[in-house]
Order: sequence, then C-alpha cells, then structure tokens
Amino acid sequence: MQQKSGITSKDNKRSNDPRAGNAAKGLTPLWLLILPVIGIIYWIYAPASGFGFLLWDDDKYIVENTKLLSSGLSEIFKATVAGNYHPLTLLSFKWNLVPGALSPKPFHDWNIYLHLVNTLLLFILFLSYRSQVLVAIAAALLFGVHPLHVESVAWISERKDVLYTAFFLMAWICWKNPLNWKLPISLGLSLTFFLASCLSKGMAIVLPFVLLTEVALFTPKDVRKSEILKLVPFFIVSIVFACLAIWAQETVGAIRQSTDYTVLDKIIFPFYGFAFYLWKMVLPLDLSAVYPYPLKISGFLPWQFIISLPFLGSLALGLYKFRRYKWLVFAFVAYGFCLLPVLQILPVGNAITADRYFYVSSIPLFLGLFLFFQYKIQTLPPVFLWFLCLPGLGMIYPARERVGVWKDTLTLFADVVKKYPQVAVGHYNMGNIYMNDRGDYPKAIEAYQKAIQARPDYSDAWTNLGVSLQYLKQYRLAIDALLQAVRLNPNHVEAHNNLGVGYEKIEKTDSALYHYQIALSLNPGKVELYNNVGYALDKTGKMDSAIYYYQKALEIKSDYAVAMVNLGNALLKSGRPQTEADIWFVKAAQNGHQEARAYLQSRGVVY
Repeated sequence: MQQKSGITSKDNKRSNDPRAGNAAKGLTPLWLLILPVIGIIYWIYAPASGFGFLLWDDDKYIVENTKLLSSGLSEIFKATVAGNYHPLTLLSFKWNLVPGALSPKPFHDWNIYLHLVNTLLLFILFLSYRSQVLVAIAAALLFGVHPLHVESVAWISERKDVLYTAFFLMAWICWKNPLNWKLPISLGLSLTFFLASCLSKGMAIVLPFVLLTEVALFTPKDVRKSEILKLVPFFIVSIVFACLAIWAQETVGAIRQSTDYTVLDKIIFPFYGFAFYLWKMVLPLDLSAVYPYPLKISGFLPWQFIISLPFLGSLALGLYKFRRYKWLVFAFVAYGFCLLPVLQILPVGNAITADRYFYVSSIPLFLGLFLFFQYKIQTLPPVFLWFLCLPGLGMIYPARERVGVWKDTLTLFADVVKKYPQVAVGHYNMGNIYMNDRGDYPKAIEAYQKAIQARPDYSDAWTNLGVSLQYLKQYRLAIDALLQAVRLNPNHVEAHNNLGVGYEKIEKTDSALYHYQIALSLNPGKVELYNNVGYALDKTGKMDSAIYYYQKALEIKSDYAVAMVNLGNALLKSGRPQTEADIWFVKAAQNGHQEARAYLQSRGVVY
C-alpha cells in the first residue's frame, strides 16, 4: 500500500494516531483542552474589538475606498489597493460594512474570529500528522498567543493575513487528507482552497514549496515522482500570482530602486530577515509596527546584520550534521520558503522586516519543531509533554500588552518612534493625527519636521508641513515647504492644490490658478479642484470660465454646497438676475451651508 508523505520518517515511529481510538487511555478528554486555549486567545484580543480605524492603510482599504463602498463583484476582482491584488480580502471587508454607518467593530471582530479559526485549523493540521494531542494543543497555544502575530490580528488592514492563512491551512489539511477522501476530491479541494488563499494575499504562493519540502524529506523514492507531479497545478497557480504581485507593486512604485546600499549589503539583508524572526520568536522584545532599513555607521551595517551570516552558516551546518532528524530540517527549510517573498531579495517598501510576515511562516516552523521535540522526548514519561505548553503560556502577558499598542494611530506610532526614531512614516502619521484629529498644529509641524529630518525626500511630509503652516497663517513658509514637495514629486496633487491656497492668501492669484490647474490635470476626478479653479478664475474676473468650473463641480457632486454658493455669487457678478442666483443659494442652504442660510434670512427669502 502506498504510504502517505510526511509520516514515514523514523521521527514518527512512536507517535500516537489521534484517530486510532485511544479513549481508554484518556485521550479523548484532552481534545477539550483546545477550548480553554481558544478562550485565552480571545481574552488576549478582546480589547481590539473596541479599537478604531488607523490612519495607516485602513483609510486606503476601507474608509476612503470608493471601490469597496460602491463597486460590484466584477469591479472588486479587477481592483488593486495600495499595490496589492487580493479581491477576496476586499469582499470580506464589504461583508463587514454596516448599512448607514462605517463602524470598525465588525472588521476587528472578524479578524479575531479568523485568528481563532486559524488556531483550530493548526490544531487539526497537527493531528493530521499524527501528532500527540498535547503537542498539537501546545503548538496551537503558541501560535494563538505569540506577540509576533498581534499585528496580523489587531490591524484591520491585515485581514488579508488571517484570511489567506485560513485558506492556506485548509489547502494543506486537504492535501494531507486525514479523512481519506478519494484522491481527486482531496486534491481538488486543496487546489481550490489554495487558489482562494492566493486571492486573499499573494504570499500564499509559498504553499507548494512547503509541500514539496515535505515530499522530498518524507516520501519514499519509489512514489516521490508521483507526489511531485500532484504539485504541478499548485506551482502554476503560484507563478501566475507571483507575476500579479510584482505587477501590482510596480503600479504604485513600491519596488525600491535604492542606491544607498552596496551589493554585499543587499546580500546580507535576506540572511538578516531569516534570523530576525527566529530571534523574535524566542524573545519578542522591542516589537514595532515598522522596522526601518538600517543606518550605516562608517560605511558598515550594524552588528546585528553582520552576525546573521555566521549565525545562519552555523544553523546550516547543524542541520546538515543532524539531517537524520527530518522534522528539524523540515522546520527551517519550509520556514525559509515561507519567508522567501519578503526577504527583500526584491526590495519592496521602506521596512526591512514586519511582524506580519511571521504569521504563516511560523506554521511549518512550529510543526517541524514540535514534532521533532515529540520524537525526542517519546522515551520520557508523558508528563513531559506538558512542558511544551510553557512557551505559549509565557507569551500570554506580552501578547495582551502588545495588543494595546494598536488601539489608535497615535499610540501605535508613538511606540514606533520611541524604539526607532529614524522611522519617517512614524513621525508623519503622528503629525497627521495632531493636524487632522486634534488641531494641534505646532505639534504637527514638529512631527513633520522630524519626518523630513529622517527622510529629506518625503514629499508627503513636506506637503503636510505646508498645510499645517497655512493653518497658523504662516503662508510664505507654507509655500516654501509646498514648493519643496513639488520639486521632489512634480505630480503631487495635494501639494499643487495647497500651493494654490497659499498663493491665494498672499494675493498671487495667477500663481494660484496655475497650481490649481496642474492639480486638476493630475486628478480630474477630484471635485474640489474644479471649485478651486473656478474660484481663482472668479478672482481674476473671468466669470464665464468660473461659472463653467462651478457647474462642472456640481455635475460631479450635486450636493456640493460651497460650489453652489460660489456659482450664485458668480452669476450675480456676471450680471445675471438675483432670482437665478437665489436658486443656488437656496440649494446651498438646504444642504446645510450656514452663510447661505444667513444671507437668505437677511433678505427674507423663504427656503
């Protein structure tokens, strides 16, 4: 009879099969221990249910995502957001929308639920490998409570992590086929779940490599070829989605073309990334939402990067020496495959590592390590299996504390800049909170200046610095900052728009009109720009043109009260009858424009 891959190694020769009917030995009640594990995990993440949206990707994915709010199914499957293609994740967000309101609670709740599901699926995956039940529970506990996984659960935008992992695990379990379905059924289900995983997040493409590692290590040579052939459709799907991911990242310029680092530096980065998560797995200290690229000292990378090479060299030699322990080899090889897309071999973004990348990569690592330890202690009394729960129990308090860091944008990025003051995006997002939510413009200016100090080419920070200075009526300083923004990024719509505002304030209407028109040419769908162009034309006395742009704005947004008032004023200035202008003043008043209401009331006009 053909043996299933993954259970022929001598590593498993004394493992108990949880399906083999060991109720007399007290095995069945041990299954119930997964329930308190789920309860502990839920307790850790329960505070996140009351958190809000972050001004960090949550705005792009949900709050300001018009495709999510209005698009149909076909449009969602065509959409990319922030350089990512994951339509099933967008559909799950659409499912969480509450009619008449945009509440963050259902989004957070479903992230938590999916994490609990993933913990249960990991438990089932272990049992499909004929793990001892206590070993499966210990692994599920560690997966569920590990602080490195908090980012994937507590951050709404990382729905893609918890969702694709659920499909990833279902595909893996179907591949293992613990229910002994007929081969076409198990393979068909596995491939279907794998496709759903890829449609949730592109990182799912690593699954065939994980399964290939298992086949290579555990399948007898006489059936290995047939097992590998079963993986061919999976690899085809992986190639397609890898190309899609690269294309999506290129559309937003997320692939870095940095010349700040030498070829040797770029060779070191993947080794550092591989070692980074192993270190944080054991000691999850100084976790951060952003881990920046390193600052070179006297032309050299920091010591943590340098020692990653000998560390991994020693690990490779150790694995070779102890290669007879196949679960140990599987743990690190499959872990490496899971990390391969995010090891900065193809540089993406401004962070060198991220906690969320450990979410799926921890699964084969935990599987291999826990099954290895099960094998090593099988000659000891069963009580020693309980000691495998200690790592998970030790992570409960740090995980609960880490969840609290994600409660709002200011708390999150205050934590980032405390640990990594050179993270420009941290200061930038803190500035956004001070400017937009709190109206504390001096603190916003300070935060933007720190962001610029950390990254002088940060055009968004220069733009918002200019906006904050405008709020303090420091218009010439604001114009200087905004001009720097457009030097760095000539296509920056908000920089051009706010330059128009600044020039208006110092009575340079021609310059204001010039920048408004550039902004409009860059973003012809932004309704406020039509109004701004119209207003600048209005001030230069070009009333017919001004009226055209106000009307254009109202074609796009029929309830735009400011454009209604401006149109009414422009009609009066161009010599049109008062009654014609009043039509627009009345509409503006009906849409809540207070000045229009006061004006109509002063004239005794009923609206």
